[in-house]
This record gives sequence, structure tokens and C-alpha cells, in this order.
Amino acid sequence: MTSTMEHSHQNKKTRDEFVKTMIHSSDSLSLIEIQEMLRHYPDLINEPDEENRNTLLHRACQQGQLACVQFLAGQEGVDWNQRNSVGDTPFHKALQSEEWGVVQWMVRQQVVEDINLPDFWDRTPLKRAIFCNRLDMVQFLANQEGIELNSPHYGNDSPLHIACREENLEIAQWLGRKEGVDLNRKNGVGCTALHCAARTFHNLDIFESVFSQEGVDLNPQDEWGSTPLHYACANYGRLEVVKWLASQDGVKLNERDHSGKTPFHRACSFGSIEVVKWLGSQEGVEINVQDVPGKTPLYSACENMDRSYSAYNKWRETVEWLIQQEGIAFNVQDELGDTPLLLACRCGHLEIVKVSIDRDRADLNVQDNDRNTPLHLACLYGCENVVGVLLNQDEVDINAQNKGGDTPMHLACECGYLEIGKKLLLCQDKMNRKLQNKDEDTSLHVACQAMTRQSGVNLFNVQNNNGRTPLHLACKSDSSNLVKWLSTQEGVQFDVQDKDGNTPFHIVCKYGYLEIAKILTDQRDRVDLNLQNCSGHAPLHLAAKNGHLNMVRWLLTHGDVLAEIDNSIDNQETQPRKKQRTTES
Repeated sequence: MTSTMEHSHQNKKTRDEFVKTMIHSSDSLSLIEIQEMLRHYPDLINEPDEENRNTLLHRACQQGQLACVQFLAGQEGVDWNQRNSVGDTPFHKALQSEEWGVVQWMVRQQVVEDINLPDFWDRTPLKRAIFCNRLDMVQFLANQEGIELNSPHYGNDSPLHIACREENLEIAQWLGRKEGVDLNRKNGVGCTALHCAARTFHNLDIFESVFSQEGVDLNPQDEWGSTPLHYACANYGRLEVVKWLASQDGVKLNERDHSGKTPFHRACSFGSIEVVKWLGSQEGVEINVQDVPGKTPLYSACENMDRSYSAYNKWRETVEWLIQQEGIAFNVQDELGDTPLLLACRCGHLEIVKVSIDRDRADLNVQDNDRNTPLHLACLYGCENVVGVLLNQDEVDINAQNKGGDTPMHLACECGYLEIGKKLLLCQDKMNRKLQNKDEDTSLHVACQAMTRQSGVNLFNVQNNNGRTPLHLACKSDSSNLVKWLSTQEGVQFDVQDKDGNTPFHIVCKYGYLEIAKILTDQRDRVDLNLQNCSGHAPLHLAAKNGHLNMVRWLLTHGDVLAEIDNSIDNQETQPRKKQRTTES
């Protein structure tokens, strides 16, 4: 009994050694060792390794060892269709070998049940040969009976799609001329092989040898409506391809995709300046065509300048060339009312603004759907240099009002752009200081910081319809520089209450603006830290109510802040204390 158990244990070890050295090893296979192992353990014929689930047959095929493959083929129970972890059969692995005699032998011996069987990635053997750029293997497989030359696997790409996308020129040319290959077949997203070629190939060989054949559709549209010419225009360095496509009879130069963009739109948005110049100079190309949102090619180029900082100079060159063209439309507005000039002013593209002005065709007072002019947008976004250039133009309307009734001065000062405010004040002889926005605030009220220096009139304590002074507004907008400056001005009253009884200090505590609170409390003799609003709330209550823990902690460090003010409206016997509004200087 003991002798039998020892013999079994010895066999187990020997089997494990075979599994370790033969099955789980990545070393080159030896025919002698395979024969030795299977003589003792024939059940290991289809045993997969642990890492990739490859069998001996998988490895022999991948290594191109024809003798090993032929020996394994004669063994009982060998599985030619067993898949590894990524869905490869032994035949798929044979396609990866540089010694492709195994592929020929397997096909001729008819051990491959389905020559079109895809792997888990839906790649058929023919497509895998294309990925490996093996023309000889592609030719051999493509000539086999039953091969699918237009197989719908792998994202519905045909072999020709893949050859063009992978830029395998010789394979693409051979397939493109082979009988039975559908040159107009579309994949899952509506692309033909011509779409793929227009996106990848730089030279014209594939186009002249394959896509110049009779019956090729030169204007197919993918599911987004893009044609091959769209694709060629949208990629760098495709000028020769663009020229070839555009010169073919029947090619639609102004075909629109589903967003309304033409190939020229694509060139101006993504292409090279050479493509833009050539295509834009061709007879019949519409250079002012609008897409669905109403954007022209010029607008698209300006828009891309803002999106691509790394290629800013490239897009600037495109925009400058477009602006110089006769007939280019400067003032076409999109669905938001935007023009190229409005976009340039909003994004601070000074060079584009200058060129637009020099061409003397841009409307400098054009308004978008919010009735903002170029000057409004430059002021709103803090583009100081653009503001300076615009203000040098006599026709620019400094008093234009947007939908909110704001002038450029309103916007500049509300955003705290002091230097822009100074530039605007240099044009005060043209400025209407009485204009009010929808809140009935004048620019003098909103911009009191700048206006006080010029007018000499004390406007610090003027209240609007909501009872708020410039200090209220500065505190609410978290403009610490403006608050700091106001706090140093003679005559500024810190405890003026608005119609809700809130002082500027109430506002900063409500929104948790700790830096501004510190600035105000530096004027402690002028700020009542415990003043209650119409709801009976002191600043401390508002900070606590809105969850500003740091503000609460900081307030409690001040001995003159009363932590236990009764703010219960139900217990109040009298109207909360409220100081009289002040409108005097």
C-alpha cells in the first residue's frame, strides 16, 4: 500500500514538472519534449496555461513550428477551435508568426473549420493579417474559397476600411483592385474606405489607383453628414488630398454635414493654413456660408483660437488671411448674435481686433442677443488692451446699453477693473452719466470709485432703489480692493442700512467674505458690529445661519460682538433698531 502511494506521488510530481516546463513556460517548444509529455499524459493535449489560456497548439502555431503543429494535429482529441483569453484560436495565433507556412498548411489541410471566425475583438483572420501588414498573407487568405472580402465584423469595418485606416498602402491598393471588394461599403458609422483614406493617407497613390475607378462614390456621407472632403480638410497636411478630391468631377465643394458645416468650415476650424488658402480661393467655394448655429468659417477660426492655446499662432494666421479676403463677411451673426469681432473682444484677441478695424468693414457697435457691444464684452472680461484700441475709434458708442441697461462703464466697475474704468473716464466728455441700468443704478453709482476722482462729488453714500450704497455693492461682489479703497475715503458711512436693514457688514458676514470683514473692522469706530436688520439678525447671526464657521470663530474673537443677541422676532416688543438712510455727502 505504501509503495503504491509513493509511486502515485512520484507520478504527480512528474506531471507537475511537465505542466510547469511545457504548459506554463513561454520558451520555444521542442517536438521531442511534446512527444515525451503526451506519451505519458495525453490528457494535457488541450491544457491551457494560467496567464493567457494558450494551449500547446496555440504556442506551436504562434512560434511557426510546423513540425510541432503537424504532430499535435495527429493526436486524438486536439481542439483546433479552443480559444485563449482574448478569443484567439490556434489559427489566429498562426497569423502572428513570421513563418507563415503553418497558415498555409492549416488552410490546405482544412483543419480550419471557419476561415472567417473572428476573435473576441471581432477581427477575422483576414483583418488580423492586415493589422500585421502582411501583404503575402492577405493575398493568400483573400483568394481562399468562402473568404468574406467585405466582412461586417470589427465595428462593421471591411478589410479595405482597415487597410486604409492603418495606412497599409500596398494592401489597400491590392484589395481596392480585387474583384468582389465593395469600394462604397459603409461601416457602423457610415464611413466608406474613401473616408478612411482621406483621413490617413498623405500621398495620392491610393486615390489614383483605387478611388479613381468607375463607380466610386466621391460624396458619401457618414452618420454625421461628413464627406471624404470634410475629412481631408479637417486634418493637417492633407493639401494634395484636398486638391485631388476637389478636382474630381461631381465632388460637392459646399456639401453640408448635419451641423451645417462645409469642408471650408472644417478647414478653417481644424486644417492647415495651406488648405484654407487653396480651398478658399477656388471658384464656387462659399466663404461666408453659415452652419446650423449660424457660424461662418471666419467665426469658426476665431473660435478655435480661443480653444487651442498651443496652436494660437496657427489659427491667428488663418483668421488674418480670411479677414484680408474680398467679400468676407465681418458682421454675420450666429444664433446668439455673436460676430467674429464680438468673439475676439470677449477673448482678448488684440491682433484680430486691430486687423478687423484696419479693414474698415467690421461694425464696432454690433450687439449680440444680450445687446452687448464689442466694448461691453471687452470691459466685462477685463481685456484692457482691447478696450484701449476700441476707445480710439470715434464711432464706438461708449454709452451703449445692454439688455440689463448696463453701459461698458457699469460692467467695468462692477467687475472691479479699475484700469479699464480709468480708460473709460478719459472719454468722459462723451459719457452720459445719467444712464441707468435695470436696477436704476447709474454708472456713477456703480463706478463711484473711479467717478469720484474725476467729478469731485461725494457719491459714496448715494442709495439705489434697494437702499444700497456703493459700499454695499462692493461688499456683495467680494471686491476687496474696492472696499479697501472706499474705507479710506472721507465721508463714507459704514452703517447705512438697505431696505432690509442690512449694512455692508451684514452682507460680508452673510456670504462669509472674511477678508472684507477684516477690512471693515479696521474701522471699528465707524462700524456697529451688533446692528440688527429688519429681521432682527445681527451680522453674527447671518454668519452662523449660512454655515460660515471661520467667520463665526473670527467674530467671537472680538469682545464687542455680542454672541447672545436675541434675534427671535416673536419676542421682540419693538421694531428692530434701524438707522436712518443717508443720501447726503
